[in-house]
This record gives sequence, structure tokens and C-alpha cells, in this order.
Amino acid sequence: MVTAELAPYARVTEAGDVVFALAKGLRQLGHRVTIALPRYAAFEEHGLLLARRLTPLAADGTDVTVFDGQLSTGVELVLLDIPGLTAPGELKQREPDGRTLEAFTAFGRAAAALVRQRRDQQPFDIVHGHDWPGGLVGPHLAAGAPPLVLSVYDPRRAPLQTGLATARIVVTPAPTYGATLTDPAVTGSLAQAFSALPEPPVGITSGIDYAIYNPATDPSLEARYDAEEPSAKARTKGVILRELRLELEISRPLVSFVAPLERAHGADVVLAALPELTRLPATFVVAAVGQRGMLTEFQTLAAERPAELACIAAKDDAAVRRLYAAADISLVVPRDTPCETAQLVAQRYGAPPVAYAAGSVVDSVVDCDAALETGTGFVFDSLEPRALVGAVERALAAHADEDAWQRLRRRVMRLDLAWDRPARRYAQIYRRASEPAPS
Repeated sequence: MVTAELAPYARVTEAGDVVFALAKGLRQLGHRVTIALPRYAAFEEHGLLLARRLTPLAADGTDVTVFDGQLSTGVELVLLDIPGLTAPGELKQREPDGRTLEAFTAFGRAAAALVRQRRDQQPFDIVHGHDWPGGLVGPHLAAGAPPLVLSVYDPRRAPLQTGLATARIVVTPAPTYGATLTDPAVTGSLAQAFSALPEPPVGITSGIDYAIYNPATDPSLEARYDAEEPSAKARTKGVILRELRLELEISRPLVSFVAPLERAHGADVVLAALPELTRLPATFVVAAVGQRGMLTEFQTLAAERPAELACIAAKDDAAVRRLYAAADISLVVPRDTPCETAQLVAQRYGAPPVAYAAGSVVDSVVDCDAALETGTGFVFDSLEPRALVGAVERALAAHADEDAWQRLRRRVMRLDLAWDRPARRYAQIYRRASEPAPS
């Protein structure tokens, strides 16, 4: 795997989570997996043991220093010392500048050199590039090299065209969304590159790591629970309400919005809807994860409505999981995040999502019927604040029927959201990529 991100060491987007969990899932299926990344300072800051190779890697006339390591999952790491790539912050740019593109191009050349080096000793069967930085390995793979599978998480970055032109198979983590990538309204100038692929993109819905996201074993919770006995959710809810100085009324629904407070995650829609939402019979918590761009606006609104709304910055992943465990309902509003997994975490922790129908939400949340006999969340299809308010109103009306709500909560907590099935699908894709390309 060739990638610029790997959770938890160097995570900027959901792609970092996918790389970690997919590599782990493939390893558990018996595959040998190596992840190639730039050598970011965060790896050693996290205490990861690395061994510097005595002999540098020759990459098209440039010597690259190489460090080897291994994750606790048994996945092997190869860290490439590329000038200018000490942290993954550059990935936040809408389009990489010339310096960043040059550095990641050097990374792609080095990753291809690693593939060549291994050709005579335990060669790789597949090169799996992740998003535009991983796709830059493509042009440097020599004839006879393993085929390139390319995962696309953000289909609007111009450098992605390099990977699309050289990939044997393209994968997207949102199957329904993947079918729209040939539409210029979705991918702009890259639509033609998606149309020229040898075969349409393959959609594989991501999972979540049950070793991390499991309310039955999560050490961060005040009380653990599962689908068969979820009542202990109330313990964590009570503690969260006290910590945030909200009214301690366990029966009152707690609605959470846990996300980077930026437009891509619909924070502007939630902010616009909150004045009307806070008039509903519910308590709201907004938690900024990572990007806190609009936190001040949310906090100003919370100061005006201290009994109904609290706004905080989630300090770490454990704090995020506690909020999902405390919540009865979670808001998921992905405008530009086709790889969104917040709805999966919400379902896993028994907080049915109110979710905007975009990206991976379309493939992972089924709108509930009026009787709550089917469905796994409450879906709305417009980014107008009123549409979000209407979906929350539906969820609160459903929550008022205690028996029906318990059935819904049990149903969403029983969903198979683990990485085993997606990992098997990727293994199938790898085998197909190794077959001769269709003429």
C-alpha cells in the first residue's frame, strides 16, 4: 500500500482510518501487507520502533533513506525519508501547491523503487495506491510490475489524474457515489479521466475497527453495553450531561454532532438549523473533531442557550467514543466526504443517525419507516436547514415510542460493520487486477 496517511500516526482524513483497518483486515485473512509512507516525525513521536537501513534506496538517480517498522497488527511499514514531507498537513489543501506535488512525486518514485527492489526477493503481487499521493507511484512502475489498484477518496484533486491513467482497477468507498464519478458536475475536469477507465470504479463500503469501536469492551466508557443489553448507555449519558452542565434528565433525548466543524462535514447547515433545533424537546452537544473552524460561532450560540446546547472540542478519540455512547441520536451531514464513517460509529454505539444522503451514507443508512419496523436511521436529501430539522423531528417522534426505539437501537447495533467483509472484497479485487486486462 502506498499512502500519505495512516491512523493514528498521520491522519488527516478518513483515508487514514481505511488504510489502517484494511491493512489489519487483510493481515488477519493471511495476506502479507506492507505500507509505504513518507517518514513523518509523528511515527517516532508515538514511540514506534524504527530501524534505519544501512543501504539507501536508489530512486531514479536519487538516494532515499529508508526506515523499517512494524505495527502491532503485524503489518510491515516502510518509511521513506522525502525532503519536504515531515507531516501530512499538506493534504488539507484543496489543491497541492508545486512544492507539495514535487515532494509527493518524489515519494511516488521512491515507492516504485521499493517495488523494483523487492522483485527478486518476496515480490509484491499488488500495489494499492490510496488517493492522489498513492496514485503518483503509477507512472514509475516499470513494465512487468505488479498492477496498480487505486482507492479514490477525494475525486476532485487534479493530481489524481496521474493515478487514474495508470490504475488497473479504481475503488471508491461509496458504491452509489462511485457511479457518479463520470459526471462533470461531481468531478469537474476529472470526469473524462473516470470515463476513460478500463472498467467502472468498484464500490466497497468501508467498515470500522471493532477493536476500537466496540461499546462492549470500550475502556473509555463509564459502563459497557451491547445490543442485547444497551441500558448501560444511560451511565455514560449521565456523566456527560453533568460534565457539560446540561440538565440531568436521562429520558430527554441527547442529540450529538461530532465532526470537524467545516463545510465539508455540513457544520454550516447544523449551525443554521440549531436555533430551530434547540426549540425541540431534546438536548444538543456539538463536538469539534480536528478542524475547529466554526467552533466560535457554535459556542456563541451555546452561550445563548446553555440549557439546550453545549459546544466543546473533543480532545481525543476516547472523548469522541464517549459522546457517541452518551447520545441517543447522532447528526451526520457529509457534504464533501464520500468516505464518511461517522454514521457507522453512531450505529455501533446505538445512536441512530440523522444523516444527509450523500457519499457513503447512501450505502450504509436505510431510512426508517413510520413504524420503525425497517431502517437504520433518518435520512434527508437536501442541505437546507429545514430538511435537517424535519429529519430530527422524525427521529424525536420515533424516540418517544420507547418499545419501537429499543427495537431500532438493537437493530442498528446488530449490523455487521466490521472490516472482515470489506477486506475480503478487496482481496477479490486484487485477484481480478492480477488477471489479464480485458481487450
